[in-house]
Amino acid sequence: MSKMIRVYSLLLALTFIITILSAQNHMDLLTTITGDFYGALMGFSVASLDFNGDGIKDLAVQEANWNPTGIFDSSQRYGKINLYWGGTDFDNTPDFSILGSADLLLESAYCEIINAGDVNNDGFEDLAVTSKVGSYLKVMIYFGRQQPVAMPDVTFQFPYPVGVKLRWLGDINADGYDDIGLRIGNYSFDQQIKVILGGSFTIGELYNINSHEYIMISGIGDVNGDGFSDYHIKYPLVSTDYLQNRLSVHFGSNTFPDLDSVVICPNTNSYVQDYAAALGDVNGDGIKDFTSFIYENAKVWFGSPNLTTQWDVQLTESVYTTRGEIVSHGDFNNDGFEDIVGASAGFAFDTGIAWIWLGGNNFNGTVDLVIPAQPGVFEKFGFAKATGDFNNDGFCDVAISQPYSEGGALATPGKVFIFTGNAQLQDTTVANNDCINLTPENALWDITIYPNPIPKGRVKLSINFSGEGYGKTVGNLKAVLYNIKGQEIDNCSIPRSDIRSKSWTHTFKKCTNGDYIIAILDKNYRLTAKKFTIK
Repeated sequence: MSKMIRVYSLLLALTFIITILSAQNHMDLLTTITGDFYGALMGFSVASLDFNGDGIKDLAVQEANWNPTGIFDSSQRYGKINLYWGGTDFDNTPDFSILGSADLLLESAYCEIINAGDVNNDGFEDLAVTSKVGSYLKVMIYFGRQQPVAMPDVTFQFPYPVGVKLRWLGDINADGYDDIGLRIGNYSFDQQIKVILGGSFTIGELYNINSHEYIMISGIGDVNGDGFSDYHIKYPLVSTDYLQNRLSVHFGSNTFPDLDSVVICPNTNSYVQDYAAALGDVNGDGIKDFTSFIYENAKVWFGSPNLTTQWDVQLTESVYTTRGEIVSHGDFNNDGFEDIVGASAGFAFDTGIAWIWLGGNNFNGTVDLVIPAQPGVFEKFGFAKATGDFNNDGFCDVAISQPYSEGGALATPGKVFIFTGNAQLQDTTVANNDCINLTPENALWDITIYPNPIPKGRVKLSINFSGEGYGKTVGNLKAVLYNIKGQEIDNCSIPRSDIRSKSWTHTFKKCTNGDYIIAILDKNYRLTAKKFTIK
C-alpha cells in the first residue's frame, strides 16, 4: 500500500469522529496567510503579541526561506518576520516586516520568535528573535511601540554553534518587568539555563550542566497563586539517557535566583518532550494551570498552593511541537474559562492535525473539536500555532501553520490559517462521571477508609490521613461523596483540627447498598479520591 493511500485511509477512518465533534463545534476560517513563493516556509514560527500597543493582539509570522528574489534559493535562505496588526480589518497583508539578509539570517536553522512580554515596562509587548550573524547566534529584542522599527533595541550574542532556545517566563521576580528563559548549548556542548531579566537586561544563571540530553526552562504562569510568575525545569538525571528526567516547578520570588522548587516527577523513566506550558485558568478556580510530562498524553496540573507529584487530568491526544509553545491557550468561546489548542504536525505521515479542549468547572481533558489539516498532504499542519483575538470581536482566535514541503514535486509556499472563536463552542464531552475518576495513588495524600465495606443505613465513615502532604495544608479541607454514577450525594468540611490529628469521622445519610467515591479537596484542587462499598 502506498504512503498516499495509507494517509487517506487513516483520514477516512477519522471522518466519522471529526463529523460528530464538528457538528456542534466549529471555528470558521477567517483568512489564510500564504508564502511569497514555493519553498518559502511561511509559518515556520508564529507568535501573538500586542506589538503596536492598541490593546489588540497582533500576529507575527516567520517566513523562514524568504529572499528578495522571489524564487527559492537554497543558498539564500535569509528569512523574514511579518507582523499583521489585529483589528476589525485584520487580513493577510503584512503591516510591518523585519527582513533577513546575508548578514542577518532569520531562516529555519537559527530563527525562532516569541512574545517576550513587556520586558521594559512601557505598556507594549515586545518581540524576541533568535538569529545568526556571522559566527554568532544572537538574541534580539524588539520593543513594541506605536510605530515599530526594524532595528533591535537589545542584543545578546553567543558563539556559534552552541544553540539558543527562548521561552516566555512572565515576571518571575515581581519587579514589574517580564523576563525571558534562555537555554544555551546543544547535544554536543555543555548546556546552560539562564534568565534574561527584564529592565536591567542582565543575565542570571540557573543551571550549567554537562549533558548530551537537553535541559529546558518553560514559563507556566502563577501556578501557586502568590503573585509571582513561576517556571518549569526539565532536568536530565543521566547525561546519556533520555529516559531519565526530573520535572520541577520553581516558584518566582523577589530574591531570584532562589531555586526553591516542587518536584512534580522525580524520574520520568520515559522519554518526555522538553517543554511544559502555561494553560491559563482552565477550571475557573482563580489559579493558573499548566501541563508537563508530555509524552503520549500531556498531564495537566491544576494550579494550587500545594502542588504535588499528582497531576489532575490528561489531554486525550498526543500533542507535539517543534516550534513555539507545546500548547497555546485562550478563551475561544468567551465563557470566562481558558481553552487549549494543541497539534501534531507529524500526524498521518506529516499531514498534521489540531485539537481544541474547552475549559470549564469540570475540565476533563477530552477533545471537543478536531481541526483537520487544510487541503494538501505531508505539509505538517500544526507545526506552529498562536492564539489571540486578532479580529477584535471578543473571542480568541487560533493561528495554525502548515509550512511544508519546501522542495520537490510537492513544494508549497507554506500557509498560516486563522480560525475564529465563537460563542457556540461547547464542551461536548461533559459526563456526570468526570468527577469520580479515581486519582492515581500518591503517598503524599494517602487515606485509609474504615470500615470498608460499611454497614448500610446511617453510614458512619472514618478516614485516616496518612500522607505527609496533609501536614502542609492550611485551613479546612472538603470531602465530597459521589455515587458510582458520578452524582454528588453530599459534601462537608473537614476541620483543620481533624487533619492535624490525622483522623476524621462523618455520618452520611440516605446511602443505599453499592459502591461510592469519596474525594478530598483543598479548595477546588482534588488531592485524592478512593472507592468504598456499603453492604
